[in-house]
Amino acid sequence: MNVASGGFFRARGIGTLALLLTVVLPVQTHAQSSETTAIVYPEASTIDHLPTLAPTTRFVDHALSPPPTASIQAGRGIFNIDAFLQICPQDDLTYVAIRTDFTIRRNGTIVDAIPCKAPIFTAMGSADITDELLVAQTLRVIYYLDRDHPGSLPWTPNTFYDWLKGQIGGINIDDTATTSFCCTVIGGRRYIHTRAQTFGPPFPVSFLMGIPFISGRIALYGHEARHVDGFPHSSCCGVTNGCDGKYDVTNLSPYGMQYWIFAAFLDGTFDVGIACLDSKRQDEFAGDMARAANLYPSLFCSSPPPALLPVRLPPTQCGRRRAVRH
Repeated sequence: MNVASGGFFRARGIGTLALLLTVVLPVQTHAQSSETTAIVYPEASTIDHLPTLAPTTRFVDHALSPPPTASIQAGRGIFNIDAFLQICPQDDLTYVAIRTDFTIRRNGTIVDAIPCKAPIFTAMGSADITDELLVAQTLRVIYYLDRDHPGSLPWTPNTFYDWLKGQIGGINIDDTATTSFCCTVIGGRRYIHTRAQTFGPPFPVSFLMGIPFISGRIALYGHEARHVDGFPHSSCCGVTNGCDGKYDVTNLSPYGMQYWIFAAFLDGTFDVGIACLDSKRQDEFAGDMARAANLYPSLFCSSPPPALLPVRLPPTQCGRRRAVRH
């Protein structure tokens, strides 16, 4: 996805978003190295999992309240997502564990140091953002996502992070790829293979590294990792590998994962401290998550999930955690 050129806005059948990934039953193909293979689950059209971009003026650099150090409590949950995302991944005590659990590669080569300046929204320009930083920050959000209330996911008793760690060994960024897919196997570890992006104006850092964009990457990782469990796509909609059979929350398909993830952000199952944001930001968040979730019902041939309304979470005290189960 070339963000700078607006590549993810080109429609391929759904809304105004590009459908970019490629994911069905494993077909092994040999890659450049004898220890690298691609296990591809092709999809005719996979949404790039990002909410429709609102006018650029909406994405302003938000004031930090509370400051970044208060965005995490006791190393567990996220208590203010905007403040949390201002912190560089490297400044988090979990960073070493995350980089150990998930190897980040670019074109098959292991990524070493990842440049970052905090606070990210104001200290970095959009051209400074890299795929590597986006991957590291996305994994950091996943680490905290449901750590203080494990067991809230319908497909695993583990946290999202621990489930993902069991599915894949890392993320491989490819500068020449035209799609993202599951999976590339390198050195015996399974990698989600992602298409490299080009960052820069007119998109501000607060969008590129903000929760609308990062929630899309979380949904992407969930979708691709679900294929590892043996979930191919269906052609029941008339498009080869372009849809899933039905939405079943007890047995989520890849597209079902994406819908469920956005719904979980919206209803507070994934509590990222929305109560600590001002009312305008809370409304923006609800709108972003609802619009993203509502891209998916049309991708099911039967029993689609309901469309979601952009309803703000009921009032709660900033810093008080909620744990909602689907």
